[in-house]
Amino acid sequence: MSHATAPGRRSRATTPGRRRPDVTTALALVVPLLTVLALLVVDVDPAAPGAVPPERATLTRSTTTCPGLDAPVVVTTTGDAAGEVEVRRGQDVADVAVEPAVPATAPDVSAPAASLPAEVTGQGDLAPGLVAGRFPEEGDPTAPECRDPRPDQWFTGVGASPGQPSVLELTNPDGGPAVADVVVHGPRGVVDAPSLRGVAVPGQGVVRIELAEEIPRRGDLALHVTTTRGRVGAAVLDRFDELGAGASGSEWAASQAEPATDVLLLGLPGEEALRDLVVANASDDEARVAVSVVTTDSEFTPEGSPELDVDPQGTASLDLGEVLNGAALDDVVGLRLEASRPVTAALRTVVEGDLAVTPAAETLGQGGTTTVLPTGATELVLAGATGGGTVVATPRDADGDALGPQEGLRADLAPARASVLELPEGTRLLEVRLRGTAAAASVVVRGEGGGGGAAVVRLHDLETTALVGAVRPALP
Repeated sequence: MSHATAPGRRSRATTPGRRRPDVTTALALVVPLLTVLALLVVDVDPAAPGAVPPERATLTRSTTTCPGLDAPVVVTTTGDAAGEVEVRRGQDVADVAVEPAVPATAPDVSAPAASLPAEVTGQGDLAPGLVAGRFPEEGDPTAPECRDPRPDQWFTGVGASPGQPSVLELTNPDGGPAVADVVVHGPRGVVDAPSLRGVAVPGQGVVRIELAEEIPRRGDLALHVTTTRGRVGAAVLDRFDELGAGASGSEWAASQAEPATDVLLLGLPGEEALRDLVVANASDDEARVAVSVVTTDSEFTPEGSPELDVDPQGTASLDLGEVLNGAALDDVVGLRLEASRPVTAALRTVVEGDLAVTPAAETLGQGGTTTVLPTGATELVLAGATGGGTVVATPRDADGDALGPQEGLRADLAPARASVLELPEGTRLLEVRLRGTAAAASVVVRGEGGGGGAAVVRLHDLETTALVGAVRPALP
């Protein structure tokens, strides 16, 4: 049988038993191979656009949320620029003029906006180092913490009983909806609380959860709050109510970013006080926790100090009265917890009928920080230094004028001991600069005239940068 050929072309005979592959077959074999080789070239070629980690860039917009309480909102900036920042309380929005190192108070608003959470937003040069605070001008001192919304945080030592009816507050600073999951840990492990999973927070709205109504139970609890959609600012109002005795008090408890095997608690207000240390175990194994005290001379474990055993995913508490109220421990300014598994912790202190909460301290990087303070601030406590160094603290009054020595208050820092600086009366803004070392710091606040309760203000690094993801061009 003959094969037809195209005009002008010659037919080439094929050898019997051997057939030349057609074009479709060849492409089916070659194209996948070329694709694999192309991908390999993209991955190994350093000049080709590929996956790169996000980079740090200066903030151009930042938002800080303050818990909802009827108190003025005070803002300032640590940068060199002056301008206006936005303060939102519910539907009430105000532009507040700020300048470096001068506390500025947002205008008063009427109820109910006055007691709603506040959102402070800075843009451009006012975004890095935005500082906000919110403290009542009368009554027992309190220490609500204004922070940028964080996706993961722990609140330890809260309650859901008539004697300790804590409230979880979730704030959404953005226009779109947000969702948060809340996992509750109790003495025996995780508490069944399906209603706290997938809590929806409407845009620029707030959700308050009365724990004693939602999950009524006795015992010390810890809340693990994670944001699964949008941004959520979380805060907890911790309360105590001695039923029948008439004594009651409250405090805004600061959160811990993540569990750790080494936890430092700085600031122990009051000399004669009831103190309960509450610890939560974030692991699936039992945690053993040793408690040391921090003084200006050293860190040590008092003789006879008990260790604390915490069940997996559980909580436990320790009464520190017998340890810390001894005559030899008058200069104790903090606690250090060393745990066999990652834990979170908080110290609850009742002073003159008022509740104070000492949260886990955060290490300040070299360069330090600035914080707004309530009236009654008395002393700055530093510990946890990573090496030898110096702290320079500049206290300022409500007008931004420096108080104390012209060169600032100074102290040497060293590992395994604390330093304490007395603050001048009238301090409302505090600049802390660290040289040669990183360290943690807190400010102890006492009521006017030495009575009327106490509070502990934790110092933390300010947000000046953000991670910005790299954008790669689409492959052709």
